Amino acid sequence: MVPAAAGGLRGIDLDEGTLIERRAIDKEAAPRRSGSACYGWARSVSPGRKFDEVPIMERPIEARVGELLRRHDLSLALAESCTGGLLAHRLTDVAGSSDYFLGGIVAYSNTVKQGLLGVRPETLRAEGAVSRKTALEMARGARLALGADLGLAVTGIAGPGGALPEKPVGLTWIALCGPTQEQAREFRWRGDRRLNKSQSAQAALEILLEYLEKLSPRAVG
Repeated sequence: MVPAAAGGLRGIDLDEGTLIERRAIDKEAAPRRSGSACYGWARSVSPGRKFDEVPIMERPIEARVGELLRRHDLSLALAESCTGGLLAHRLTDVAGSSDYFLGGIVAYSNTVKQGLLGVRPETLRAEGAVSRKTALEMARGARLALGADLGLAVTGIAGPGGALPEKPVGLTWIALCGPTQEQAREFRWRGDRRLNKSQSAQAALEILLEYLEKLSPRAVG
């Protein structure tokens, strides 16, 4: 996981049983791994060594996620807002990702969130596009629309504009939904637009990886 800065908060939403993480990440302290993980990871394999010979823990996170999705025979659908397709790009950088990745919906506007993902107008009016409930409804909608086992959604304020007093630039919600289990986590990044998007995509992959690593064989939930 991306390390939390000092003063970061972590807690449990007892009403919903959902893990919520609030993290403040300084731009200077942010990890620089997204570039190497996202672009050109195949070049990290030593000459003469096949990629499938590299231990799974040494592979980029998107490759590890893909291997576990394949192992558990699970399919994945995405709903992306602030990341604008970056998460889908990273997943499809892995050869053979069509075995488990069905597709994604880049729902940048509220109209698309409602029309394609089924986000309720009352949710958007009451909670806003960047909120726990909207992220969960986006994840559910992607899962339903594409017929996937799992739905993963990201919605946030990448910046530099779009902030509100109670919703600063960098605020991001990520939700993961399965047939019997849902979770949503909050993050607060402090980078520029590009870095905020990169950190959001990375965090979404880490949430998915954490979920998959806890599954027993053939378990879906």
